[in-house]
Amino acid sequence: MTVSNELLVKFIENPNENGPTIIEMAKELLAHRKAFSEPVAFTAKSNLDGFGGSVGYMWPPGNEKPTDVALYRKPNLTE
Repeated sequence: MTVSNELLVKFIENPNENGPTIIEMAKELLAHRKAFSEPVAFTAKSNLDGFGGSVGYMWPPGNEKPTDVALYRKPNLTE
C-alpha cells in the first residue's frame, strides 16, 4: 500500500480523528516528499571527491549532464 499525499493531507485536516503523533508524521513526510521531488542544483562528481577543503561548483537545473550529481534541499519541517 502506498500512502498518497491526499491521505496525508486528510490526516492533517482531521485532527479529531488522528492523534498528534500521526499529524506530525504526516507533516514531516509531506515536507520530505516536497524537498526531494526536484533537485535544486547539480554538481560534477569530481567536485564531491575533494569535498571538505576545496571549492565545489554548482549549477541550476536545466544545465546538467547525465553524469552530474543532483543536489536536493533540506526539508523544511516548519511549513
